[in-house]
Amino acid sequence: MELIDVVDKNGNSAGYIKERHSHLKDNEFALVVHVWIKNSEGKYLVQQRASTKLVDPLLWSITSGFVASDENSLETVNRELEEELSITVNLDEVSYMTRLFPKDDHKHVVDIYLIEKDITPDDVMLQAEEVNAIGYWTKEKILQKVDEHIFFDFNTMYDNYFDYII
Repeated sequence: MELIDVVDKNGNSAGYIKERHSHLKDNEFALVVHVWIKNSEGKYLVQQRASTKLVDPLLWSITSGFVASDENSLETVNRELEEELSITVNLDEVSYMTRLFPKDDHKHVVDIYLIEKDITPDDVMLQAEEVNAIGYWTKEKILQKVDEHIFFDFNTMYDNYFDYII
């Protein structure tokens, strides 16, 4: 059972925890992380969600996940990279980009991180229950695939999301 700290719409602690999959009320939100990995060619490591995922199976995206109640968002970066791609990074390689707040009825406050590092396919071991495939895509290809509904459109949840990262 995964537990998360409930936060308000501004990312401030509400002072209590819930199970990750429990219903969040109108004034309750969860903190999540998005991890963008950019190589020396300026391309981003993207991943296709596993076909068995309940939410958005086979959609392309980036490493992301809920911040557990016993960790902060930076600690979540390494846990999610390990869970999804079987890689670890030094925390000094991780740059905090920004925190974005949800629009409309979305329930996730997001901390966005960037790692500028060359990670080869040989460095990665995909976790079959999480990730189907990986690739390196340019900014232009990511935005094209967003328009084609092949890559997750974070702009539906956060204002000007892609302006902050790519």
